[in-house]
Amino acid sequence: MFRLFIVILVSFAISACSPQVEPSTVKRLASNSGLTCQNSDSLQASAIYGTDNRLDWFEAPGLTTAYWAKATLALMHNYSLQLEEDSYLINGPSYEKMAGLCPGHPFAKQPTAAFCSGFLVSEDLVVTAGHCVRSQAECENTKFVFDFANFTSDQKEHRVGLESVYSCGQIVRREVGSVDYAVIRLDRTVEDRVPLNLRRQGSVSVGEQVMLIGHPMGLPSKISDGGFILSQGQRIMASVDAFAANSGSPVLNSITGRVEGILVSGEKDFNYSGDCRVEALCDSNCRGEGVTPIFHILDILTHLQDYPNPVCDSL
Repeated sequence: MFRLFIVILVSFAISACSPQVEPSTVKRLASNSGLTCQNSDSLQASAIYGTDNRLDWFEAPGLTTAYWAKATLALMHNYSLQLEEDSYLINGPSYEKMAGLCPGHPFAKQPTAAFCSGFLVSEDLVVTAGHCVRSQAECENTKFVFDFANFTSDQKEHRVGLESVYSCGQIVRREVGSVDYAVIRLDRTVEDRVPLNLRRQGSVSVGEQVMLIGHPMGLPSKISDGGFILSQGQRIMASVDAFAANSGSPVLNSITGRVEGILVSGEKDFNYSGDCRVEALCDSNCRGEGVTPIFHILDILTHLQDYPNPVCDSL
C-alpha cells in the first residue's frame, strides 16, 4: 500500500482539486451536460460551481462510456494484475486506506491500482504524460489496461479480459519539462474500441468547457465534466477535477469531443484534518491543472484520419 501511494504522489506529482471561481465572462454548460457533444446554442449562463463532478461509468450517459471512456486506459505495474485463466483480477488497496482519508469521501472503498492514465489515438498508439513512462525499460514493465471501471453501483470486484491488457512495443517519442507527453506503440492492434479524435487546427480559447476522463488516485475510471479553460499557450491551464494518477488523461472539448491536451500537473490534492486527510477544494487562488496542448504531437500523427465519433455524430 505505501509503495503505491509513494509512486502516485511523488513519482507522478500531479494534482488537483475541485474547480475554481470562473471568470464572469464564461458561459457554462449545465452540470454534466458536457457528457455528450453540444452545439454553441446549448450553452447556459449558470450552473452550480465548486462541485465534485467525477462520475463512475455507470452514472454517465451510455454513448460517452461506449466510445470516449472506452478509448482511455490505466497504466499499471504487473503486481496490480493477477492472471486467472481468461481474465485479470485487478488488485489494490482501497482509496481510503491508501490516502489516509477522513470518513465520508466518495469512492473511498474502491481500489487504487493505476499510477497514470492514457488514451488511444490510433489502432496501436496511445498517449500519456512523459513523466509516466521514463524509459523503454520502464515502458516494457508497464501494462496498459482498458476497462478498469465501475459498471454498476454495487460492483465489488474489478476484472478485465485478456483482450483489455496490452504491453509496450516502443516509445515513439517522449518529452518532459514544460512540454510533457509520451506517444507509445502497443504490442498489438486494438480492435474493439474507437480511438479519440484530436484538435488538428487552431487552438482552444479561454472559457471553453472541457471534460476529463482518467484514473484519479489510481481509482477505476472517472468521467469529470464541468471544467473550463483558464489560459492557453505552450501549456493550457484548466479547472478540471483531477488528482494524482490523472497524469496522461485526455482533456476533451465538451462541444467538439476532440482532445485538447494531456493532463500533466496541477494543484495539491489533500489537506490534513487532524490525523486524516480530506480532498482539497480550490478557490480563486488556484492556478488550475496543467495540460500539454495536443498540437505538440500532431507532427508525428499526421498519418491519422478522424475516426467516426458516434457521441457527436448521433446528434
